Amino acid sequence: MEDGSLEMNTVQLQPQQLDKLPPALRKWEELGPHLTELRSGKATFYDQNLKQISQRALKFVNYSAQIQDMREARGLPKNAPLNVKEPTGYPRMDASSLQKMIDESVGGVKQLGKYVVQVRQNDSTPESKHYVLTTIDTRYGRLLSSQVYDATTNKMLLHSACRYKNEKEGIKLVGVYSEAHSDDARTGVKAKEIRYETILDAQFVNNI
Repeated sequence: MEDGSLEMNTVQLQPQQLDKLPPALRKWEELGPHLTELRSGKATFYDQNLKQISQRALKFVNYSAQIQDMREARGLPKNAPLNVKEPTGYPRMDASSLQKMIDESVGGVKQLGKYVVQVRQNDSTPESKHYVLTTIDTRYGRLLSSQVYDATTNKMLLHSACRYKNEKEGIKLVGVYSEAHSDDARTGVKAKEIRYETILDAQFVNNI
């Protein structure tokens, strides 16, 4: 919203390939609430009959600072409406956001192709030290892939790649492939989780 607040509804869809899930997870309707509503600092959960299951308070991120950054990038006064246009296909990275990411890259920018660049960003916390390599298509403003590395060992912890499809209404994100790697030094257990998420239908509505 214009004041930086966020409202969102999420509906759980029925998996189309239940046979590929472990037996314990094939009762898909038991995996979570059918509808989750985020509004006014609260999360409300509903079952398939839209009967309220539970409700709890949540701390939401306020996006007012980002909205002001968008105004400044467009040369608009502080209180001027943004008049955001409905995106074609799926939202793309705007030029100012892309340039800011490049300018703040601690490891410089690596040119991988005429319109493809890779930027390095630090993602460190007191508990862990990571860095992220993000690959972007600058021509279409699309995130192509990202890798998260342990800054101490340079081991890759997470890799994800986006798959797009060019349709009449624009370039659409249709899937995300990811690999998560873990290596427990205490037990010696190494694991790799592979996931592919397919996006069948998504709608983005701008209301600012």
